[in-house]
Parts: sequence; C-alpha cells; structure tokens
Amino acid sequence: MMMHCIPMSGLIENPKLYSTIRVSLMEKEGGEVAEALYDYAACYEQDIAQAMKDFHTEQYPSTDLMQYFSLPNKRLETAIRSKVLSAHPTVHAEGKILYAVLELQMAKDLTVEEFTSFVKQIARQYETGWGEKLEYHDIKAKNSDVVSIRLYHDNIKFFTGEAFEKQIKRARTRRASRSSPER
Repeated sequence: MMMHCIPMSGLIENPKLYSTIRVSLMEKEGGEVAEALYDYAACYEQDIAQAMKDFHTEQYPSTDLMQYFSLPNKRLETAIRSKVLSAHPTVHAEGKILYAVLELQMAKDLTVEEFTSFVKQIARQYETGWGEKLEYHDIKAKNSDVVSIRLYHDNIKFFTGEAFEKQIKRARTRRASRSSPER
C-alpha cells in the first residue's frame, strides 16, 4: 500500500504565532536606552498592545501584516494568502515575560512548507518592514515611562499557538513542583 500526505502545521487549531521580543525602557530626555527589560516587560502589556493597535505610517497604513505579505514564489504566496486572511500584531504577558503575538484569521491550515515560508516572511517584516518602523516609535506608558519594542532580534523564536500553550503549561508544572513542599 502506498500513502501520500502533506504534513500540516496545526496553526489553524490555535491561530496565533508567538515570538520572543525585546523591550527597552527609554530615557525621557534624549531618547537613549536606559535599561533593557529582558524578561520583565509584562507590566507594559496594555500600553504596548494599544500602541501596536494604533500604529500606522504613510508606508504602513494598516496593522494587518497580510497587506504587506510578499514572497518571490507567487504560487506559494497565493496559497498562503488564501489560507491566512489577516495577521494583526499584539503582545501577551506570561508571568513577567512579554511576547509578541500575531493574531491570525485563517480559512485553512498551512502546510509545513507554507508555514516555514510564512514565518520567514513575517520575520522579514518584523526586521525591515512594519516592525522596523514600530521600533523607532517611542511608546508612552500610563505610568509616564517611555519604552520601545523590537519585534526582530538575533535570537528570535517563533511558536505556534498550540506549541506556546504546551510550553507554558510545562513551565507552570515545573514551577509548581519546585515550589510545593516535599512530603
């Protein structure tokens, strides 16, 4: 018996693409980085999410990154566009850590090949497109702090929504087992 199958990404089960980000506290005067917040940026979640929702430039008038989605392979681009209808960036706090989240509206699941190309193109948008422009935008927090966000960085990691939730669940279980008293 011969079987043929196309491996699917599973992204449609939880249509979110999480990634690691960098957030910096800025000096109020002069715009220089005062402190890299590393894993302590969760307190700015609402401020950054609102700034991302409101962010637009003449070159990037929409926060739907599918508006700027482009691949050299037009067949692959068309296939992805028919499945991923919109992709809106925001953030999500987990403990003290802040993650970027691309909230997707999807019609169908991506194949593994399509998913790989999709993620590479989103990383490129984070580095040299919409995300790069956001990086130069100071975000004023409600507590009067000023922060900046870098969606793209050298150690960026992407997670499907399902993979992210499994990782968080494992981390919570490990923390709970370490903090529970021994019997």
